Amino acid sequence: MNQLILLYALITLLSTSANAFCTNVSTTPYQCTSLSSNDVTITFRDTHTCGRYLTGEYWVLGPVTIISSEPPMLDGAHGLTVNPRANSQGLDYRITHYNESTVLELPYEVSGFGSVLKAQSVLPIDDTGCRPCLVSAAVFTVVTEIPHKEEIRPSYIGNDRIITRISDIHWDNLPGIDINQTLDSTVNIDFISKKYEHFWPDHISGYTSRHLHPKQNLPDYGSDIGLIVTKSIVRMLFSDVDPLDDTSVCSVARFLQVGLDFYSMQRDGLRWAANGGHLNGRKGMLVMTSLLLNDDIMQQDIKDVSGPGKEYYHEDGLLKPRKSDGAPIWGQIGTTSQYWTYLETGNGLKTVYDPYGMIDGANTYQYCCNSMHWKGYAIAMYTMKNFYNVWNNELFYQYVLRWVNHGELKVPDTCAPIPGTCQGTSTPCSSANKAACDEGVKCEYDTSQRGVSYGPDPNNSTKCIEGSGRLTGSDGNSKNDGYYDSEFINDVFDAVVDLDGSLPIASVTDIDEESEEYDSSGSNFDPNYASITATLSIVVAVITSFF
Repeated sequence: MNQLILLYALITLLSTSANAFCTNVSTTPYQCTSLSSNDVTITFRDTHTCGRYLTGEYWVLGPVTIISSEPPMLDGAHGLTVNPRANSQGLDYRITHYNESTVLELPYEVSGFGSVLKAQSVLPIDDTGCRPCLVSAAVFTVVTEIPHKEEIRPSYIGNDRIITRISDIHWDNLPGIDINQTLDSTVNIDFISKKYEHFWPDHISGYTSRHLHPKQNLPDYGSDIGLIVTKSIVRMLFSDVDPLDDTSVCSVARFLQVGLDFYSMQRDGLRWAANGGHLNGRKGMLVMTSLLLNDDIMQQDIKDVSGPGKEYYHEDGLLKPRKSDGAPIWGQIGTTSQYWTYLETGNGLKTVYDPYGMIDGANTYQYCCNSMHWKGYAIAMYTMKNFYNVWNNELFYQYVLRWVNHGELKVPDTCAPIPGTCQGTSTPCSSANKAACDEGVKCEYDTSQRGVSYGPDPNNSTKCIEGSGRLTGSDGNSKNDGYYDSEFINDVFDAVVDLDGSLPIASVTDIDEESEEYDSSGSNFDPNYASITATLSIVVAVITSFF
């Protein structure tokens, strides 16, 4: 009898713990009258079956009637909405694309599938300069049937309701690089699970998306987001990311959760065009998600809007082919006037492209907010099969290597520099030769000469007044330098990437057609099944010892 009790206890332990991949997350359904997460709450009229996805987010079996929310909705703040669409939000009136008609009037019945978003706004609510404007937010999913215990929350945006389970993850697409022992710095795998633990609302376009990013959920600025994404991708490339390790499964699942949300945003019409540092990271998240799921349709959707000259993703929009030879040069589309205004004053569009297609454009955001963390994507292109192909922009990898090897590209250039004199003196200087002035002394430009001795050619608006080069003295500046970098990414880059510009053949070869699940040692392999099998073996051994 004691042996039977022990057997029952062990089997119960096995059945309840097998899917607890994320710490303190149980997928066992329970009865509830309200759901709370990230300091917000929704309350129902009746008692319902509730639960959590394996990533930790909550679901409730509908239909449900919502009778209240905390904090209560107030004058366009603390919003409550359901099934949002791209570039429409009902969470806070101070954020762009506010649509008051999407705010729920309570009581409100959700009769079918629904993604209920609840926010806590930054106070006071008359502070229209808030950035971000939300303290926290959560998504509560109303389902029509109890989700499978391995299921990842369906995306909250648009009409796509992609149902994904951890058994859909193709772990063998990860390269498993083994360099942990050679690095001066490292990042633990739970870095990923912690960064994506909370809901990432991001369904409005442009720089004002940062106003929508709740303080407690994710960074508001795009370059911070980009750095998290690149570090996460690089960390997943390591050999210790294992489908038999709960922390690995939790980390990858939470990453996919955000990636699937982004994919549904794209399918609903959202785009992340170049804008300083604001829209970093979304493309990398999408590419990695498509490869982890081995999803051909998702991969093609990404490739179709990627490449040189495309303005769909931030990273593509900041690189253009040089007119002379097609080499990558930095900058986003702007006007000729914006370009010369930036060169003269340092103000205006600080990422503007060289309108003559010869050299890197305005370098403010090139240095501050983009180039260094992009090295993480180059690592993935170098080591992970098909990452380069799905990214689908050959300029990107070339640019990263050039930034590491050379820095800013300011030659060859046949445009004339801006003339000037060193401040307080008669010593001549120019935009190409600021070093003519003593240290700390500014070269004051004579902008009255625009269109005369420098600038646009008055006889041909597509050309510049010719000369010895606009910024030749800056060529090679900032080599392998800039903000938003990571010691971890730098160390991995140095350890694995060949700076001669070549890519291993495996990284540019399409992934072969494979079975639905990860094939391990010749048999279909399901990570949950493997975990149960391993634990069951221990159970059998323990039980056998009692008989």
